[in-house]
Amino acid sequence: VMRISLIDLFKQVRNTFLIGVVCFMVSCSVKFDHTSPVSVAEYYFTQYSEGNLEEAYNVIADTCKEIVTFDEYVSHVHQYDAVQNNSTVLFTNFVAQPPILDGLEFRRFEVQRLLINQAAKDTSRQIFYCTLCNENGSWKVVWAENIFPVAETLRENGKVRKAEKTYAKILQYDPY
Repeated sequence: VMRISLIDLFKQVRNTFLIGVVCFMVSCSVKFDHTSPVSVAEYYFTQYSEGNLEEAYNVIADTCKEIVTFDEYVSHVHQYDAVQNNSTVLFTNFVAQPPILDGLEFRRFEVQRLLINQAAKDTSRQIFYCTLCNENGSWKVVWAENIFPVAETLRENGKVRKAEKTYAKILQYDPY
């Protein structure tokens, strides 16, 4: 029968605990492969869901950053995602969509999420789409959401031609 002293047992438990902490910290560090569209999409939505908007904004396509500053992006998120801000994401799944365009510069994903809304104490399921583009070998999120409300307002106010031009601008950035 092998006997272990209390001190030796403590040392083994301590070492196991330290190894576990290091493994946990390494696994939780924010890493993503910018050459993989799925990795970029996962990173973007993780940062977005956790409120790390600066990190999320950093993976938005440079062409889209020409139409939205970081402050405008944050303002839009706070204005249009009030429900999201009170929710915890339980599950996110990315389903690759078949390409509708020739070439390899765009990828589209159906994003399926299950959320718990803290205020309403209820769950909801979201399904929406995310487009990514390849800019110089790095995949980036296409984000032109701030243009859409402008186009809708123009259309609702009877300014159909201006609305069409605004919708056309969205297609410049997101061909889907």
